Amino acid sequence: EKAGMKPGDVIANYGDLGTAPTQKQLYEINDKYADKGTNIVLERDGKLLPAKWIVPRADDKAKHALLGFVPVADMKHPIVGGIDTASPAYAAGLRGGDRITQINGLPVNDWLDIFVQLRKAEGSKVTISYLRNTQEGQAAIDELTPWMFDPNKYAIVDLGSDIKFRIMQVFVHKSDPVEAVEWGFTETVNSLLNTYVQVKSLFSGTIPVTELRGPLGIGGMAVQSARRGFSMFLYFMGVISVALAVLNFLPIPVVDGGHAAFLIAEKIRGKPISVKMMNIIQYIGLALLLGLFCVAMWNDISRWIKGMW
Repeated sequence: EKAGMKPGDVIANYGDLGTAPTQKQLYEINDKYADKGTNIVLERDGKLLPAKWIVPRADDKAKHALLGFVPVADMKHPIVGGIDTASPAYAAGLRGGDRITQINGLPVNDWLDIFVQLRKAEGSKVTISYLRNTQEGQAAIDELTPWMFDPNKYAIVDLGSDIKFRIMQVFVHKSDPVEAVEWGFTETVNSLLNTYVQVKSLFSGTIPVTELRGPLGIGGMAVQSARRGFSMFLYFMGVISVALAVLNFLPIPVVDGGHAAFLIAEKIRGKPISVKMMNIIQYIGLALLLGLFCVAMWNDISRWIKGMW
């Protein structure tokens, strides 16, 4: 706050790094300049701000010196922070600071667009159009393989790796209990609605079944959230609880939603469903749930074998 930082600011340079830091580098610079101070350059609304002096504070209760904000990967600006020199992208000509404009001729506005286009291009040639300062260029990769790009692996190794990502500040603090409860209710409703949308997309084929996660996958994500802090772990567990509640109330036999569907059908028909028919429907529902569970477990095991965790 003393350095004039605001939510949404992007760290363009920190300390003597000369570029946008990874979270690992951010912590290293915090420790290096703890209680001494160094310069930080921010980008706001696409414009670089004058360098500000900021003093990381050492805290005996924390693993690293603190700046007072929570950094996350900036998904909004498709700007390359840095390139692994051993990667095909580096060999194709991409460099840090390049702004990605198109993937295979299709425009991209943020990293989510890039993820979607790269997912579609898996196993085929990829042409990445970029803007370097004012010069346009293209980088061609003959075949995109999971080793080069996997969205889930990206999410796990992003900020802790040596690839440079621009850091964006996102901080939510509710000191008023009423506001905190209101925020929690809103987040719960949003999570509930998103879960229904995802279930619908799964059955419609918009989301492939390979995205299903079983106990191993959920456990891995829980570990990742715990590494980001206790509050993130609690938030993740809340999201999982809401998702389980949604699944429990779907009109699928065996779960509570299925029993409710039987009662509604009985009310409409004016008589109960026969025991034989109910058993058949329940067996079908059980087979469906077991099938989804097996697919999810297979996805977890496949990802573990491929080293995507």
